[in-house]
Amino acid sequence: MNPRDRIVSNIMQRDVPSVKESDVMDLDQLLRLRWLRDMPVLDGSKLVGVVSIGDLLRAAIVQLQQAEPTEPTEPVRVRISDVMVRNVVSIGHDVTLGEAAELMKFQEIAFLPMIDDQGQLIGVVTESDLVTATLR
Repeated sequence: MNPRDRIVSNIMQRDVPSVKESDVMDLDQLLRLRWLRDMPVLDGSKLVGVVSIGDLLRAAIVQLQQAEPTEPTEPVRVRISDVMVRNVVSIGHDVTLGEAAELMKFQEIAFLPMIDDQGQLIGVVTESDLVTATLR
């Protein structure tokens, strides 16, 4: 079988870290997540957005830069809702690797959440997942 014809749900990551829209993260939490690129934002198990760890870190840096040097620095806290993307490109469970790769290329994204008919997050697929799957 051509790797492009394989179904994404067979290679997707099912257990992925996620956050809620109302979450607020401090700098220590953000630095512990630096190995991640993106995270789904959930309301219960429904996908409502995606947040980039890079965007969260940039928001934290802006806060640090805006702090007055003579005043004690308040802990940096970034609200997920302030930096998340709400219009998320997502796929269903029956999408092929080729279709997912083309969508990622066209949309210029590296993270693709998979949802069911009710908008519930099933899993995610990344560029790395697609590359690994095609090499097998």
